[in-house]
Amino acid sequence: MTITAPFFDRLKSSPFFLEATQGKLASFVGLLLFVLVKFGLAVPWDILRILLGVVALIALIKKIDLLYVVVIGGLVSIWLFS
Repeated sequence: MTITAPFFDRLKSSPFFLEATQGKLASFVGLLLFVLVKFGLAVPWDILRILLGVVALIALIKKIDLLYVVVIGGLVSIWLFS
């Protein structure tokens, strides 16, 4: 970290570095979308799973901490589906 810090200030003003960073972010978003579609198609959807997903989405929109949403969603899933 201390070795690269002086070079990073020059790099972040470089147009090539900014475009490369934007390209990496775009590919990451594409990868997340691909995983979302693959997982979404693998789930046997029923009313309880749809309701759980909608409740989780509403919790995230209302800015509830992601850790709480994941932990509570996992516990509810274990209780409902096992």
